[in-house]
Amino acid sequence: MLIKVMESSSLLDILFRDSFLHNPYKYSKEITAISMFEFEKITDSIWAHTKGETFGHVAFVKLKDRLVFIDTGYYPKVIKEARKIAEEMTGLTVKQLIITHHHGDHILGNQVFEDCEIISSKPILKILSAYWTEANTENLRKREPESFSDLRIVLPNKTFEGDYTITDDNLTLKIVQTNGHTNGSSFIFIPEEEVLIAGDLLFAKEVPYFGDETTDPYLWIDAYKKMISLSPKIIVPGHGPVCNVEEMKEQLDYMGKCVKWMENFVNKGGKKEDLEIAENFPMLDYDPYDNFELLFNRSKNRTYDVVKEKLT
Repeated sequence: MLIKVMESSSLLDILFRDSFLHNPYKYSKEITAISMFEFEKITDSIWAHTKGETFGHVAFVKLKDRLVFIDTGYYPKVIKEARKIAEEMTGLTVKQLIITHHHGDHILGNQVFEDCEIISSKPILKILSAYWTEANTENLRKREPESFSDLRIVLPNKTFEGDYTITDDNLTLKIVQTNGHTNGSSFIFIPEEEVLIAGDLLFAKEVPYFGDETTDPYLWIDAYKKMISLSPKIIVPGHGPVCNVEEMKEQLDYMGKCVKWMENFVNKGGKKEDLEIAENFPMLDYDPYDNFELLFNRSKNRTYDVVKEKLT
């Protein structure tokens, strides 16, 4: 089964706050969704998919009597197969789903888990409810009928503020809302396994996307510090390869440099319209992904807005 990614620039208006565009996979890429789908074993209890078929990464955790899925990627057809594979691998049924943030490449497969408890922070539910009107949903169905003809937006049915814990006899899943990448962004830490599932609070080996209209780089810095303080041995990012805490430290350092640069720019009277031609904005030495210039400019613009407000 092949799913072809739409090439039209109209995605800018449709795919929920441009969430699709910040991932590194080219629009012309064809993805073998079913036959090639596989999970990477992280520990005896945790698996993740980081190969790109779901765009935003997904994972699941095996508890004693059930599975807990984390995020649902972009294509319902792909995540349907992912759920089937996970349940066949383990002999257990997915009973709970955790959503790390509201971007489309992490929530458009939610309908596959309609029978589950769907958990998110309260801001995620609020943002999804406001954006995914029937009109917006129908627009996406019409624009990409091969992939979304039967799309339904299924919202979280269990929300929390601050943190939420799932436990069984063997494992603890600590869901922690930090905001930062987006309002409501959360990570999951499994202390017994020393594994942290970061969602888009971590872009590994990539320049992060910090251009969402709810991004707060100051809160993102706090989130990095909080995650690092847990000393995870393994981190599953929202994009990029599975990594360790050194990658998190590098991204913390980078975000700090971006904020410091912008504070200096604002304090010197720099104007937002001059950002595109301003020199020496911090950059990580990674290959740019598609639409990088567009998205990076949005990241700089959002950082300007937040810094400007903080300093005035």
